[in-house]
Amino acid sequence: MYVVKRDGRKEPIMFDKITARIRKLNYGLNGLVDP
Repeated sequence: MYVVKRDGRKEPIMFDKITARIRKLNYGLNGLVDP
């Protein structure tokens, strides 16, 4: 799977990067929220 960047380039999806970003945003939320 690929993602299309704003400048039109295609890059492979890196789910690790997405999960890491969600974990950072999730910090301090209710313990029931699990990314």
